[in-house]
Amino acid sequence: MHDRGNAIVAALLPLLGRPRRAYAAGTLHAVWNRNGIYPALLPGRLRVSGWLYRARSGFPPAMLNMLDAYEEYRPGDRVRSEYVRRRIVVRLDRGGTALAQAYCWNRRPKSGTTRIASGDFAEFLQRTGLPAFAPPGRAART
Repeated sequence: MHDRGNAIVAALLPLLGRPRRAYAAGTLHAVWNRNGIYPALLPGRLRVSGWLYRARSGFPPAMLNMLDAYEEYRPGDRVRSEYVRRRIVVRLDRGGTALAQAYCWNRRPKSGTTRIASGDFAEFLQRTGLPAFAPPGRAART
């Protein structure tokens, strides 16, 4: 979520505390789209790398609604949701665990996806040189 060039992320970051490195159990897939590649977390037992953010006091519910819309999560309409927001347990880089919310992919892997064996989306993009997803109207990053 460090991409400040994304308008949603740019609006959210000032409302969040400092990120902490965390790991979830699951499998990570790269989903190919005409606007670049985006990550998809699925259930599994492998280690998936990510960042844990804590909402600051006064975090407005409207911002969570905006993030839900960006992630194509439709509360109450799981069938049409590309992602669902779930509570998961994550392991913190410096020890311990925390309860977190994560957007988990609500699809099955198919052609147009690649399992990321390392569980690290940023490392995958760097290693492959492939472009990360960019919202329409913004060039994809490599």
